[in-house]
This record gives sequence, C-alpha cells and structure tokens, in this order.
Amino acid sequence: MQETRRTPRLSKSRFQLGLQCAKGLWLKCHRPELADPIDESQQAIFDQGTEVGRLAQRRFPGGVLIDEPYYETASALESTARALEAGAPALFEAAFEADGVLVRVDILNRVGSQKAYVDEAVGATTSSSGGTEAISLAGGEGERRRVAGTFDLVEVKSSTKRKEEHVTDLAIQRYVLEKCGVGVDRALLMHLNHHYIYQSGEHDPLQAFAFDDATEDVSLWLPEIPSRLAQMCEMLAGEMPEMTIGRHCSHPYVCSFHGFCHQGLPEYPVTELPRKGRDLLDQLIREGIWSIKDIPEHYEDLTKTQRRVRRVVVEGRPWFSETILEILGGLRYPLYFLDFETLHPALPVYAGTHPYLQIPFQFSLHVLERGESVASSGTEPDDDILDEEASAKISCSLGRLTHHEFLWEEPTDPRPALIPALLDALGTEGSIIVYTHFENTILRYLAEAYPQYAEQIEAVQGRLFDLEKEVIREHTMHPEYRGSTSIKHVLPALVPELSYDDLAIDNGDVATLRYVSAVFGEASEGERQKIFKDLKEYCGRDTLAMVRLLEAVYRSKIT
Repeated sequence: MQETRRTPRLSKSRFQLGLQCAKGLWLKCHRPELADPIDESQQAIFDQGTEVGRLAQRRFPGGVLIDEPYYETASALESTARALEAGAPALFEAAFEADGVLVRVDILNRVGSQKAYVDEAVGATTSSSGGTEAISLAGGEGERRRVAGTFDLVEVKSSTKRKEEHVTDLAIQRYVLEKCGVGVDRALLMHLNHHYIYQSGEHDPLQAFAFDDATEDVSLWLPEIPSRLAQMCEMLAGEMPEMTIGRHCSHPYVCSFHGFCHQGLPEYPVTELPRKGRDLLDQLIREGIWSIKDIPEHYEDLTKTQRRVRRVVVEGRPWFSETILEILGGLRYPLYFLDFETLHPALPVYAGTHPYLQIPFQFSLHVLERGESVASSGTEPDDDILDEEASAKISCSLGRLTHHEFLWEEPTDPRPALIPALLDALGTEGSIIVYTHFENTILRYLAEAYPQYAEQIEAVQGRLFDLEKEVIREHTMHPEYRGSTSIKHVLPALVPELSYDDLAIDNGDVATLRYVSAVFGEASEGERQKIFKDLKEYCGRDTLAMVRLLEAVYRSKIT
C-alpha cells in the first residue's frame, strides 16, 4: 500500500517550483539534502536581492518591518496582525497563511498611503470621493474605483523588467491575502529602473525603481490556483513523482536538484546538444534516445551544427574545416589577445551609471609578434613585463609573446584610467583577438560614456576578430566541447595541458565577486593583495588560452 505523507506547508517559492517541476517540489519538501550546494555566485544573487529589497522599503516611509525569520511563522503572523490593526501605512515582509500556503509579502501598501509615488510610477492619476478613489489608468484604459481600506500588493524584483514567472508569484500572494480577508486593489511589480542614473551618496528609492501594474494578468491566473494547489498537495502526499529531464530543469530557473536528476546519464547525453529547443529534447527522450551516439545518422530534426556534434561523438575524433587556414589568413600581426573583467552591480556604485551596466576594471593583453618563438630563440621577454615563471608559460610556436595587464585597485571608477592604458597598449595596427562579442560590447559602452575617446575606440572595434564565432564555432568541433563553445569547455579539449583548475578564481562571476570584496568590502590589505594576484592570474589565463587555441588550430591543419 502506498505510504501517505504529511503534506508540508507551501510558500510562494515552493508554489513557483511546483509550477516548474513536480519532482523538484517533492524533493524540496521531502529530500532537501539532495539539493546542489549554494555556490558563491548564487549566494551573491540572494544577497543582491536583499539589498534591493531594503532600498525598495525606503520608498514607503513609516512602513513596519515584520522582522521575524521565516522559521518563526506563528510570531510573524501575530506581528502582521498587530501592524494591520494599528493602521500601519505599509508592511514589509508581512506574513499570511491560508489553504496550507504561507507567504511573506515584500511590501503591502495601504491605499491612501504614499499613493502619489506609486500612482505616478505606474502612469496613473487619482481623485478622491467619499470612501473611494477613482484611478485613471495610463494608455486610455478608462477609470476604476479604489476602495479605502484595501492594499497594493508590491513584489520587489532585482530585474529591470517583468518576466512571465513574476505574474504567478504575485498571483499566489494575492490568493492567500484575499483568503485571509485582506483586500488587494492592485498587484504591482516593483523592479529596478534601467533608466535610473546614479549620482552620488545614497541611492534615491524614488528614481531607482519602476512599477509595472500586473493586476489584470494576476486576475486571469487566480481561478487556476485552487486546482494547482490541490494537485501539488496530492502529489506531495505520495511517493516521488516520475519526471524526465528537459527544458524545465533550467527554465525559468535552474533547479536546485539539477545534479541529482542528471546523475546516471550516458557519457555524451542528448542534453549536451547545442542550441536545442525544448521540442527536440523532449522528442529525443520520448523516443528513448538518451545518448548522442544513439541518434540515427539521418535524424531529420537536427541542425547542421547538431549533426556535426553527432558525427564527432560517434567517430570519437575532432573535426576542423578545410577552410580554417584561409579564415586565419586574414589576421594581421602583431596579434593582440584581449580580455576584460567587469562588475555590473544591480545598484550602481559609480556616478553616471545605471543598473547592471558592465564596468571594466581589468584587462589582460597578450601580444604576439611574428617571428621565432620565445622558447626556440632563447630570447626572454623584458623583465618589466613578465617574471621568470610567467615567461616560461608563454613560449609560443607562432612568434614572440609578451603580456600587458591593467587592474584598478581603488573604489573609484576605473574607466578614466583604463581607457588610455588600453588604447596605448593596443597601438594602431594588428588584429585584436577576442572570445565572443563581449569585449566589443564593453568597448561600445566605453565609447558611449566617454565620447572624447569614441573615435579611437571605434578604430579598435574595427580590428576585432572573434575567435569563438569566426573559428571555433563555425570551423571546429570536438567531442569534449560538451555542446558548448565556451572557452572553459574548448580549452581542455584542444589544449589538454592548460586549464583553469589550478587557479583560485576560475570564472568571471567569481572574479567580479572577489573584486568587489577587495575594493568595497572589509578585506585586510593582505587579503586584498591576494585577491588582486588571483585576478591577474585568472584574466591572464583567459588571454593565454586564446593564444594556445590559435596554436592548436594552426597545428591541426599543418601537421
């Protein structure tokens, strides 16, 4: 007989997970220890959300914070009831429970409190008459009545626009609130304003946020919630449901049980096919095809790139196009290999910048001049460019290799110093090799922010050569790319003796976090210098990796 389990309490995050994947919700409730560990980058996202939430609260002066932690449910419910009874103009993190669902509402704003700020932000105007307010909606949508004593439900997000999943987030909260007898007038998304330009000092909560009225879309979702909750509760009362992996494992969020559900896959699973749509992955799994090796040779729904992946996996050897040397023949020496590291804070830290603007604080530049290699000629790079250990690492069969780097170590805007240093190091001749379009995007941002350098930066952009797009993606394929042409996948496949495994910082997200901690945090001077050293090693590895990849591609066609 099937065991009947006690149905756990749901929350808005658990409800969202249940909409995405029933198995994920079951695991979250019954086997949370199987979740993937929260890494440094994920924790930073949580911390960022907390910081944005605190700023949002400042837009509602006089609001009452229900500060009990999430595990003190009874106390939080009592504090919420007292604040409502006392007539608080706004509540932060208010707790409500109904039908087995507990929600903590980011902001609950009483109608008539701070309404001018909110109404202006959503493009509406109000006028009062008796116990009601008439609200004229923006866009000529007419007029509706707002009843005194009701509330605006406000969900705060660190994004700069509404996403589909935000509607269901608001819908489950409104459902619970109304079940508790709390009248909800509007369901609003309060997200960061992409057009907000930071000046200095404290952030302005009136300017930093924009409002999106999702009331209509939330209302359309409300009738579905009772049946969805019933399905989730029934599922949670039984054994773990059978769910095949698919696109839902990472959309709209990467599931915290991704590792658990993907264990036991074959060596080259179909999940590693590049640029696969949901339909293709679901179709392959329905047909019982789990390994790329098992895909029939003439399977109709594969793209040219996917067929190429299948071919190299089946044959067990890499592929290089016959025209690859012709493509590389367009490069002009000296060759510059450029990589930026950036920070992109949700809440800007430099005057004149907006949320999530990519700000470069570091670059690495390897320069390859045609001629004998460092290793074969016995010639060492200049002492002021590289130390002995670094010199040994950069011997190159394609010519003489030297290295330049820039890292801003102060809490001020790095761009005024970085731009001239970069332009000086790049000179005016020679191809500039980058990996993906990211560096071109950063250069465009720099030209927009500093028009006095625009002409020189545009000349630099005209010399760019995207190694990933022009060579790796279109003219190479290797079984160990694992469906990705990210440099982190390509490097160990084509240059197995070089990797990122020996570095203290091994990806860009961690580089950003460590930089922020060194420059804006409370790190000691010793910790700061260690971080700066690690950053230089990581960024330098990115550009050295491009050099080695270029070598490997040449070697593939001339040996």
